[in-house]
Amino acid sequence: MRLEAGLGLWGMQAFILHPRHHVKLYQEMVEEARWADELGFDALWLTEHHVWFDGYVPQLLTAVGAVAAATSRIRIGTSCLLLPMHDPLRVAEAAAMADIVSGGRLELGVAVGYRDLEFDTFGIARSQRASRMEEMLDILHLAWTKERFSYQGRHFQYKDVRLTPKPIQRPIPIWMGGWAPAVVRRAGRRRLHLMGARPQDWHHYEEAARQAGHDPQGIKMTVGGDVWVAEDEEEAKAFIRPLAKYLYYDQLGGWGFFADPVLGQPIAFDRPDLLKGIADAMAEGAMAGRPETVREQLRQRLQQCPPGVIPHLFMRIRFDTAPRDKMRRCMELLAREVISPLREEWESRP
Repeated sequence: MRLEAGLGLWGMQAFILHPRHHVKLYQEMVEEARWADELGFDALWLTEHHVWFDGYVPQLLTAVGAVAAATSRIRIGTSCLLLPMHDPLRVAEAAAMADIVSGGRLELGVAVGYRDLEFDTFGIARSQRASRMEEMLDILHLAWTKERFSYQGRHFQYKDVRLTPKPIQRPIPIWMGGWAPAVVRRAGRRRLHLMGARPQDWHHYEEAARQAGHDPQGIKMTVGGDVWVAEDEEEAKAFIRPLAKYLYYDQLGGWGFFADPVLGQPIAFDRPDLLKGIADAMAEGAMAGRPETVREQLRQRLQQCPPGVIPHLFMRIRFDTAPRDKMRRCMELLAREVISPLREEWESRP
């Protein structure tokens, strides 16, 4: 079994302290996708958010089409499309089109979302996100596999719908994003791949899959994290960690991603010391250094993958303030001196 290696996350942010024009950012995205394709990476992952000051990618499947036109073999993933904020039939159509124009290279990662502002903007109750997700997953399956279908749910009702064209892949691979037990169990019930789940979450998946009559073996799970490779060990660490700290402080503070376990309130900019501690800890977890250092760090994470699970190396290398020559060199070293030897080891296992 080939060890897959994917790069992410392409969100096309333009930070307040480092403004960039989005025309240039998207041009760079296309060029970077070509680099990844040429270097032999298996997947490039794009990410979605809405109404955020930095212009975060709001329409992933449009971006997928642009990347597909610029590449020939790399798979193009969404990590993640915030499914409950969309219309299911439009997602089914757009995903089918993206799969067609890419030649069957779409990997559809989906998540429920969590930002109140996004739900409020689209007039959707955040409390309905789980039930909308369940119905939308049903509808996607029906739309892609049935000539005509009807559906009667709490949120969506359709009568004798025919969706064309159909995707090339039957089915399009779907990844469930998140690590909350309810999310992992939802993926298990539907035998979906896992995006962002941790090894310790696997028992939720396995139990739910078996209860639903599925064999959980052979499911893909992302493994990895922030990565930066350079010829000089200390230079690599000194380069990525300040960038990652700024990214996490800036983004997590604005999103309110983490909640205080005691107060139950989002940890935002009004609690700078606590927020800084979280951002610093996440940045220190980056895998950075010479190729042999990063290779060993990834090897250790692969070893934590549960038996029977197929790991997909998911490596975040895109930080918008990073000079592009450094980013290109990082990708080259990662492909040739980190991933290639790891693949040889993986494929030679007894």
